[in-house]
Amino acid sequence: MSLIHEAIPIMYVFAGNNGSGKSTIRNLIVDRLRISVNIDPDALARGLHFVHPDEMR
Repeated sequence: MSLIHEAIPIMYVFAGNNGSGKSTIRNLIVDRLRISVNIDPDALARGLHFVHPDEMR
């Protein structure tokens, strides 16, 4: 019998309407829960810059 426990991956998803506080809640708990990966869709959207969006189809 092995006494080594493997970590079980957990994903937290915050969903809601614009302005509902998803980013605020995420920012408040990221450090507390020691989350190692944080995907911020708002930051991704701000970083996108398409010169010709029709070419992306």
